[in-house]
Amino acid sequence: MTRLTRPIAMALCAGLSCLISDPAATEPRSYTGREARALKCAAYFAYTSQVLESQGKLSAQKAIVANKIALNILEHHVGGTFKQKMGAYNVVLQRLPKSEAALIDESSREMDKCTKQFLR
Repeated sequence: MTRLTRPIAMALCAGLSCLISDPAATEPRSYTGREARALKCAAYFAYTSQVLESQGKLSAQKAIVANKIALNILEHHVGGTFKQKMGAYNVVLQRLPKSEAALIDESSREMDKCTKQFLR
């Protein structure tokens, strides 16, 4: 688990039941449509805030808020088990731009849409 996914995973685990009694619930799951968009928006909030904080452009407190927003999106707009959500979230993180400048640019174009779609 990466440094970025650990806080999200811990918060999700606290908010959701991490005990899985149904073996089928551990199967990988594909996400499409609105859920796929929610995963990407959560990644934008969490990863971009981490990058901006590391550059000194965002306070630690605001980065925490961004991670809480990401958690809220994952909890309320993405179905499946904790393991399924975290697996999909990690895949989305890996697909975001590798360049910090490209990530910030892409995120700035998408954040308003994410906010309108998942936070209102």
